Amino acid sequence: MQKKHMKLWLTLGAIFSLLCVAGAYMGYKIYKQNLPHPIWVPLEIKADLPLEAQDQMVRDLKENLVKEPVLSAIVKDLNLQQAWSKSSEAEAQQYLKQLIYVKRGKMDTPMGKAPSVHVGVQGKEKNRDLTQKILLRLMKDVAVILGIDLPDSR
Repeated sequence: MQKKHMKLWLTLGAIFSLLCVAGAYMGYKIYKQNLPHPIWVPLEIKADLPLEAQDQMVRDLKENLVKEPVLSAIVKDLNLQQAWSKSSEAEAQQYLKQLIYVKRGKMDTPMGKAPSVHVGVQGKEKNRDLTQKILLRLMKDVAVILGIDLPDSR
């Protein structure tokens, strides 16, 4: 009789342990999917450009990218209102405005590090594809604002 109870408790303990491990694994996967995953494109700038001019360039570019016509075009082109389940286009634009960033940084080149402007979008790991689409669409506006030709994307 004693052995039967011992086997029962060992079996229950093994099942409980497996459930705990499975729960921890699922929790970790959910946690990982919600980690930040920013994506950006570095745009090289002249190395001899003073820091004040670089900062002004960053401010001007950010200011132009978060204007209503640009945000509206991106929201409409990518149907972000529906993707984010926002009640209005204005709400989707406001959310997109929070995700866009422009900052001064450095980029790797064959000649070493070079100053650059990073144009990017904050996103989560689980929304990586949408974040990439937003950035690609955003770069079309960056090209227009800066007057540069970007290679056609697929």
